[in-house]
Amino acid sequence: MEDALQVSTVYLESGNFSLETLENLWKETIYPIACVSGKHGNLHFVLLVGRTEDENWCMDPMHTEPELVPLSQYGNDIASIRYLIEPSSSESKAAD
Repeated sequence: MEDALQVSTVYLESGNFSLETLENLWKETIYPIACVSGKHGNLHFVLLVGRTEDENWCMDPMHTEPELVPLSQYGNDIASIRYLIEPSSSESKAAD
């Protein structure tokens, strides 16, 4: 995928990013894919799209309606995130 799209994938495990990291990504219109716990404890992937005052919001491909879902539905626990950057972008810029 990286070669075909000419992008790089950034992978950060829990503890290696913060809310500030996510906010910096959103400012750059980068929407990370987050690994969260599903309803039965299975790993599940959602797209993190933004934050309101006290809630992170995501898009869940398994959600029955085409609407945003609060991350609290998954316990606000993110195991890891992945996102794509163009080669000219700086990985450390968003992770600061």
